[in-house]
Parts: sequence; C-alpha cells; structure tokens
Amino acid sequence: LIIPLFIDRGWDVPVDNSRDKVLGVDTLAAAFVQAQAIETDNIAMYEHFLQQEDLPEDVEFVFSRLLAASKKHLASFSR
Repeated sequence: LIIPLFIDRGWDVPVDNSRDKVLGVDTLAAAFVQAQAIETDNIAMYEHFLQQEDLPEDVEFVFSRLLAASKKHLASFSR
C-alpha cells in the first residue's frame, strides 16, 4: 500500500532490505511471541504516524488500513 504513495509523488521507492532483519526461532510458540511483539510495534508506529497534523488524505488512508491490518494480525497471533 505504501509503494503507490511513493510512485504517485515521483519519489524513489526505498530498497526492501527486510529479509536481512528476519530472526530465526526454534519453536512455533516462539514465532507467535515474536510476531505479537512486531505487530505491537507496528501498531504504535502507525498510531504515531496518524497523529501528525496535515497528513495528506491518501497517506492517512494507507496508514489507517495498515493499522487495522496490524491489529487483526495481533489478535490472530495472540489466539
């Protein structure tokens, strides 16, 4: 959802180096704990972004959608 925002503004899309940050886990339970922590951080990040004044409508829409997705993911990983 974020890439079209960059393209619409004529900005270079940053290189995705997320694979370099993947952490291995020993058990499925550990993976769920790690996923919960990541989604909790994502929720805090999107909430922070959404507090900014004069946020363009399309950016606010994308951050709101990503926030909602992270909340759903957190609920799933918590179950």
